[in-house]
Amino acid sequence: MIIKMSKVRIVGPKECSDNVLNVIQQLECMQIERFEEEIESPEKRYHVTEKEITEKVYLEEFKQKINELFSYLPEVEVRKSYINPVNVLDFLKNLVDKHKEYSRTINEEINNLNQNLSSLEKHRSFLTAFEDIATKDYRLLSSDAVGLILKDKKYLENLNLIVEEITDNAYEVFSRILDDKSIAVIYVFDERFAEPVRKKLSMENVKEYQFPEELESKSFFQKLSYISDKIKNMENEILRKEDELHNFAVRWLPVYQSVLNWINARLNLISAKNIIYETKYCFVIFGWLPSKDLEKLKSAIADYCLEEIDIKELEITQADLNRIPVMLHNSTYFKPFSFLHVFCRFLLIPHSILLFLSVYFFPFFLE
Repeated sequence: MIIKMSKVRIVGPKECSDNVLNVIQQLECMQIERFEEEIESPEKRYHVTEKEITEKVYLEEFKQKINELFSYLPEVEVRKSYINPVNVLDFLKNLVDKHKEYSRTINEEINNLNQNLSSLEKHRSFLTAFEDIATKDYRLLSSDAVGLILKDKKYLENLNLIVEEITDNAYEVFSRILDDKSIAVIYVFDERFAEPVRKKLSMENVKEYQFPEELESKSFFQKLSYISDKIKNMENEILRKEDELHNFAVRWLPVYQSVLNWINARLNLISAKNIIYETKYCFVIFGWLPSKDLEKLKSAIADYCLEEIDIKELEITQADLNRIPVMLHNSTYFKPFSFLHVFCRFLLIPHSILLFLSVYFFPFFLE
């Protein structure tokens, strides 16, 4: 729905400019703009003070650190914090680096554990494929074995001939199809054949399945029990660290989110000052807002400011037709009309034509 817009001018004592900008920010219904033709000289444009520049640098650095901290934290439902952000600003600024490092460290530990867990899961998958062999034949538990992964079962016949020759046919071979469709193979034989078999397979460029170094001293079938226990312990450790990070987020996210909201509002306020005007004693703000919100703006400013603030609706000139914003819905502070502005630019439709159509052909759409 296209909403009728009003061009307004707000004038008041210089010391009230922050209060008025705060009201505009809270209502989120006005887009502030420069109207150079309404000002007698460019010297009246407001210039951000050195103090405000220092504050902006301070807040932007703090904001970046908070966002970095958020990147390490899990998504949790953020309760409302009733702590005044201004009261804890400096305290959190000194604490955020410590919290960021703490969260980053736990994240790295969880990621490392997950990587190790993924590797162990692959080993367990290989071993589990032959678990039934170990449970049915105790003799195999005391034997040595060589494991292989083959892409195609056609290679198995040649490998059997190699192992058969070395062991004088005193071996057993077992194969299983894994989840990824590769072929897991183990050759079981007496321990005295282990070294010759491995050496011959290496000469034939057949790579033996490699287990972690910590498992080298264990028999092939003892590895499964060891890996299963380690996976369970690792999963418990991951859960413990995730709970730790979750509890930290539940405790601190509401406070940091409240401070971040305040910082964003304050940075918007400082940025907005770049497009207002001032004289020695007063400030001047120009902008657009939905006509239906004009009285609401007047009422809110009157309630918030003790001094008299003059709010006047200005005549829309011919020059305004190409820049008047057309609003579909409210969005962010000071820029509630940018979506349609970009849309019109994309379609190469001048605002003046859009305004003409809305006024003369679609009056029932106007509020």
